[in-house]
Amino acid sequence: MKNSKALLIVTLIANSVFGQIKVVDSITNKGVSYVAITFEKNNGLYTDEDGVFSLDEIKSEQISLSCMGYSIKTISLKSIQDNTIYLSPTNYELSEVVISDKARKSKVEKVKPKIHNDFMQSHRLSIGGELAMYIPNHFDSNDIELKSLTIPIVTKTISFDKSMEGKAQRLKKLPFSVLYKISFYANEQNKPGEQFNYEDITVVLDEKSTKVDVDLDKYNITLPKEGFFISLLNLGVTDENGKLIPTTPFELKEVDNRMIKFARPTKPYFPVYYKENKNKTFFRYSFNDDKKWITFYKHGKKKEGEYHNIGLGYELKIY
Repeated sequence: MKNSKALLIVTLIANSVFGQIKVVDSITNKGVSYVAITFEKNNGLYTDEDGVFSLDEIKSEQISLSCMGYSIKTISLKSIQDNTIYLSPTNYELSEVVISDKARKSKVEKVKPKIHNDFMQSHRLSIGGELAMYIPNHFDSNDIELKSLTIPIVTKTISFDKSMEGKAQRLKKLPFSVLYKISFYANEQNKPGEQFNYEDITVVLDEKSTKVDVDLDKYNITLPKEGFFISLLNLGVTDENGKLIPTTPFELKEVDNRMIKFARPTKPYFPVYYKENKNKTFFRYSFNDDKKWITFYKHGKKKEGEYHNIGLGYELKIY
């Protein structure tokens, strides 16, 4: 009996270890954070900050790995050795960083975020969804830095748990914790273009505040003459310490003896505003093959003459 229990424990440990795969840099052997692991059609997940993900939710025999600064890699699960996948760095270098003299004379320009708390007039992203918002440059100076960013979110919602269907609910703050990655894209003909290769910038969004301030001063992010796009990418839910739990956007549930794929709902909601006379917000789904940017409309629905945007707040330091 004791031997049987010991064998069971060893088996469970072995299975647990085998299910954990680490993605590492082929030169440094360091884990690669937030690599997109794509499989099946429009499905995937991201590695955590240490480059680790689990095979538990992957039903495909083959996966594709992509991350800025590395060559795309497609590999069969059977060929993985020692629970490790190696990614080869490309020659793509970090965007040029200009070290500014912080003591120089400068002024700060502030733009307030567009905030409301009506979740019915808001939009939420699935894991892998990405929104890009245009930040213009209306100034004559050639030396402008992005000092901080303010992300508006809706904190009061109703529960979408099946047990609450058909029941009257009051809006309230329901707990959530989701990790988002912040990226920057060139403005190419008023749409997001080439991505600037800055360091990874992530932020945990939760129900505690309707606006989340992100200090960007140390990154020396410069605003081009033509402006640029700031994007928010939903990496997935986190644990109590704010560490990413690699999760797919979908889950399988049995319905009438059939396995059906359902989207996993994740918060937050982002408040949508309609007062601009043009589209400044774009959307794409990172697990799609083409990763094409499209004009953003709340819930994908468009009304003639209506423009849907997400209004980020930010501070610019102008020298």
